[in-house]
Amino acid sequence: IIAAQEEMLRKEKELEEARKKLAQIRQQQYKFLPSELREDES
Repeated sequence: IIAAQEEMLRKEKELEEARKKLAQIRQQQYKFLPSELREDES
């Protein structure tokens, strides 16, 4: 049971890292877009 919990925590941590990377990639992509196409400013 403990091993399974550790595995779950590890997977959650990996998921969190992946989310951060994805957010960084999106921010970098937004920088190259003209401001009309940015969703966060509409």
